[in-house]
Parts: sequence; C-alpha cells; structure tokens
Amino acid sequence: MKQRVGVVAMVVIGGLLYRHGVDAMRVAGGAEGASLLAADSPISAFGQLLSVTLAVVIMGSIVSALGNPLAGVFAAATALVVPAIVGGPIDEWLRSAAGASDYWTLAIEAGVWAVIITAVAKVIVTTAERLQARLPEIWFDEVADEDNHNDESGLGWDVVTMVAKSVKMRPAVMQSTLAAASATIIGLLPTAILMQTSAVNQAGWSIFVSFIIAGVLAHQLFPSRNPIGILISPLLTAMIWYIYAAVTQDGSTSMLSSYFTDHFVNGATALPIFYASAGVAGAAMGIGWSQALIKAHLAEQKLAERREDESDSPEPQGA
Repeated sequence: MKQRVGVVAMVVIGGLLYRHGVDAMRVAGGAEGASLLAADSPISAFGQLLSVTLAVVIMGSIVSALGNPLAGVFAAATALVVPAIVGGPIDEWLRSAAGASDYWTLAIEAGVWAVIITAVAKVIVTTAERLQARLPEIWFDEVADEDNHNDESGLGWDVVTMVAKSVKMRPAVMQSTLAAASATIIGLLPTAILMQTSAVNQAGWSIFVSFIIAGVLAHQLFPSRNPIGILISPLLTAMIWYIYAAVTQDGSTSMLSSYFTDHFVNGATALPIFYASAGVAGAAMGIGWSQALIKAHLAEQKLAERREDESDSPEPQGA
C-alpha cells in the first residue's frame, strides 16, 4: 500500500515537473509536438529534461525501495506521459519536415531515449538497494523470506532484498538479449493494429497496451533478473518504425496519405517521447504482471511438492 501511494504521488509531482519542461522540447518554430532533437534548441531541451529527471530519479529510488524495484521506473515513465500529451501529436512536425528522410532524426532520438531510460532505470534500482538497507522494515510492502534469499530462479528480484540482482545479467546475457528482441518484435504488431491515428490519446493508449502485451510475453518466454532489455524495447520498436518510414515514404504528403493505406507506418505516427513514456510504462507493467504469474506458478509447484512429500511420508504407528 505504501508503495502504491508513493507511485501515485510520484506520477503527480513528476508530471507537474515535466510539464514545465514542455516548452523547451517543442518542435522548432513552437509547433505542436515534444522532441529532443527536433526542438528549437536541443541543448536547452536536454538541459531541461535532465534537471527534472534528476528529481524524478530521487523520488523513483525512494518508491522502488519500498517494494518492487520496477515501481519507480514505472512511475517515472508514467510521469513522462504528461509532456508527451501536452506537447501534442506528430502532425505539425510531419508537415514541416523536409521529407520522410527526417524520420532518421527521430530514429536517432529514439536511440537517445533508450540510453536515457537505461541510465534512469539502473540508477533508480541501485540507489533503491542502498536506501532499503537503511529503511526500517515497517516501511516495506514486501519483506523477503528465507526462500527468496536463496532464490535461483531469476524471479526473486521483485522482493526488497533482491533489488541489487535486478541489474545483473542473470541467468545470462543471452537471456536478457532474447527478451529484448522478442519484446521489440512482439510490440510491432499490436502497435500497427491499435494506432489508427496520430492523436495523442490514441498514440498513448495504443503504445501503452501494446507493450503491456509485449512485456508479459517476452518475460514469460525469457524470464531474467535484468529487465532493461524489455524496458527499452518500445524505443527499439520505434526505431524500426521510423527507419521503415524513412525508407518507404517519399515525403510528408505520402506519409499522411499512408495513414489510410499502409498500416505498417502507423507506428511511426507518434513521436519518440510517447514510446519513452507510455511504452516504457507499459513494458514495466507487463514485466510486473509476468512476475506475478510466474511467482504464483512457483507457489503452486511448491505446494504440490509439499503435499506429495506428506502423502509419501509413513504414518506414525500407534502406541
């Protein structure tokens, strides 16, 4: 309960802080849309973003220390939805673009966001580990038991005392890489189907739902203590969409008409900040749901084994 209250408070406060940074990220000329590289002054946009993100990281570390370490990352990404929505849709950026080749800039920006999300997630989780060691036990929503201390399944990282393990490449780098690749690929289809217009509400919810699905399935297929690959998968998916648009479209007119003829460009009708906010929040929620499913399955297995042991044990003989 404490962590849930912390998440809500962080989303509200973080959203308000990010809201004040929207003007610095406005697309060149003050047009609608929030972007880092397409802003009038990318340096100012980065400066504003990083100054607010520092405060968000501090809040996220506290929230993560209270329970599941993903909570702080989820709240940080959700707070970032505010400037994405306030900034507006991609339409004016698209109309002012010199050509579809400008999508290469958005592909690069998606890569920049992926680096930022990776750094934010790792700082939140590692700082949360140090904080939880200093907080009294009463603050925790979950308290690790002896089984969690000895957990070798790669699933114990949602317990407070396992926070540190969430940033380690376990069980293997390959497992984490496969999780990232699968989430990226899985995210393509629902994004193309759900995103029918470039409106901010359509873009936000479509991307959010798409990566809940991708996060659950990828983590079920390749469970790992390191969730970074799945968390940045929305940005990797965005890069694919932007590169596809840059290669296949002739210009803004072609791109606008493709809304109605080519569903494979739908994913490119949202700016990178939507993937960095709604997408990452959805991926974090998907991982959390997957963890809950696997944890429940393991609990059922343990219960079944315990019952089997009890049935196999000889009954005590009467005196």
